[in-house]
Amino acid sequence: MTFPVVFSRLSSPLTTPMRCTRELDLRQLVPCIKVPVYVLQGSLDVMAPVPLVEDWLARLDAPAGKRLFRFEGAGHNPIAEAPERALAVLRTVVLEETCA
Repeated sequence: MTFPVVFSRLSSPLTTPMRCTRELDLRQLVPCIKVPVYVLQGSLDVMAPVPLVEDWLARLDAPAGKRLFRFEGAGHNPIAEAPERALAVLRTVVLEETCA
């Protein structure tokens, strides 16, 4: 499944964002991603709980690699809740690995 297909489901006028998020199962919708995958997750995320994210990443076929960065004390939006730590990961890991 491609991003436009998944995104169109997320932004459907027939569903609210909360309902769509609750029903969205990336384990089935996105079984493979062919580019590097970097997941930044807050340890207190209730929208995408730690066990669910770990399960998805374990099942995800990501031939270019996959990495999980967990931010203790942050919720669903670690970039907003822990900006210094998130930016450090983006600069020192993501940029280094994708722009080398």
